[in-house]
Amino acid sequence: MSSLTNNKEENSLLQQALLYAEKGISIIPVGRDKKPLLAWKEFTERKATQEEIKEWWSFYDNPQIGIVTGRVSGITVVDIEAGGDTTGMPITLIAKTGGGGWHYYFKYTPDIGNKARIRPLTDIRNDNGFVVAPNSSNLKGNYEWIVEEPLNDFPHHLFGIEKKQDWQQITEGAEQGSRNESAAKMTGKLLKTFRREEWNTAAWPMVVAWNQNNKPPLDEKELRATFESICRKAAQSGDGLMPEEREKPDPQIEYVSFTDLIGRATDELLSVDPAQVISFGYDWLDKRLTGIFPGELVIVGSESGGGKTTLCNNIIYKTSALGHKCLIFGLEDRLNDYGIKALYYELNKHKRLYEGITAPNYDWNLYRTNRLHTDPVFMNYMGMAYDSLKKDNVYFVKVDEIMTIELLEKIIEEKTQEGFQLFLIDHLHYFDLQKGQNSKADYIEEVMIKIRTLQRRTGARIIMVVHYRKLNGLRPTLDSFKDSISIIQNANYVINLWRDRSENAEGDSRFKTYFYIPKARNPNGEGVCEVVFNPNTNDYEMENKWGYGT
Repeated sequence: MSSLTNNKEENSLLQQALLYAEKGISIIPVGRDKKPLLAWKEFTERKATQEEIKEWWSFYDNPQIGIVTGRVSGITVVDIEAGGDTTGMPITLIAKTGGGGWHYYFKYTPDIGNKARIRPLTDIRNDNGFVVAPNSSNLKGNYEWIVEEPLNDFPHHLFGIEKKQDWQQITEGAEQGSRNESAAKMTGKLLKTFRREEWNTAAWPMVVAWNQNNKPPLDEKELRATFESICRKAAQSGDGLMPEEREKPDPQIEYVSFTDLIGRATDELLSVDPAQVISFGYDWLDKRLTGIFPGELVIVGSESGGGKTTLCNNIIYKTSALGHKCLIFGLEDRLNDYGIKALYYELNKHKRLYEGITAPNYDWNLYRTNRLHTDPVFMNYMGMAYDSLKKDNVYFVKVDEIMTIELLEKIIEEKTQEGFQLFLIDHLHYFDLQKGQNSKADYIEEVMIKIRTLQRRTGARIIMVVHYRKLNGLRPTLDSFKDSISIIQNANYVINLWRDRSENAEGDSRFKTYFYIPKARNPNGEGVCEVVFNPNTNDYEMENKWGYGT
């Protein structure tokens, strides 16, 4: 029986929670709606004390037990909803969920994060995640242990996750039976470190020295055979060469007559499936811009505070609700700050929905410093916000270094192959724009051309946020974008957002926004549309129909 399971004769949920905690599990209180009853992220780093658990059970009404997954508890959980596929899942500690699904508990695996819908109806809960514990219940039913076996190793192969190599174990040497495999891995790693002409003079002596850690060491002839085999494979892949030394394939060049071009255009036009044209999510934008086709680039610009990020995020959310997978490069803020702000705006939306449109927002400072978590009404709105913001088709890219065009190309090429259809880059000026010897304008032009080439190659649809230079109250033009005219020259569509912040603005213009659509390759022509941002819905609403002018 696993050390996670408890005595079935113990009926008190408080006693069950205390027993879990005694066995090294990080516990939090959750409601029967499965929502945490408090701000719980600190318990991903530390375990609650027995006194804290007792205080929770005396303060909250009928709390259920939540188990924080990941390193803090030493477990990784595969959450399979009712109807999900359990084929091939190994025997381990297994619980039946209140909704009729299963929780498979495995030994903590640090090389994977939380993953939503890694397979249909299947999620992985790891660091910074949680599950409801057996002996608890939710609105649908009870949680209970159904297989009480010791924790098994996580089945990486079932989910297409590559198991990270334990290099410390390899460098310390291998036992008989795994020496050749370890020698091949050690050689491959070293060959990526040295130039090709240094493989024999630098890499080979290091492999020989490493071999002395094996028990017993490999025969040197056998070791050399393994080394040369890996060298041949590495040479074929271009390892050990500087980028300029690697052979580049000849470009594919085709000459197309105008007659053939018109024929191809006709074929493509008549084969368009309207359902595959991604909507902007606003019918008044679709009317002017048609929708987003494969390989198209949409530039959205405004001054700071002009609403461009909100607009773009709403387009992503509306697109994901239609089943399209979307990826956000959130480069401007720390990644968690996107979620913290989104929760704040969403919970205030629910507050106004229930308390009336004149209800004030929660104080940001109290919210951000976690001084509201003891208020059950606030926590109820937090739960509503969390549920309404969950979007399994929206992913963020977490990059711990400055973004480069090379990294962007790599990610988009990979993700388009995985079925992602819409990408949001927020924003251009968080790229490494000082790279190389070119001026910033020249390098931005190079970046934009590479993005357009990438789109033609992959069919990726991209929305990119770009900042204006300081406008001093003037309305934007195509010359308003910072640093380079090539930004709009490479776009299929440009959306300019402008809010009148001047002293002469009439009335409360905080939420009135003008959308300027320059012609810029748009056969529908230029247009101006006046919309209002509704803080009660966190969305834009059209005020007047499209017109013309500046």
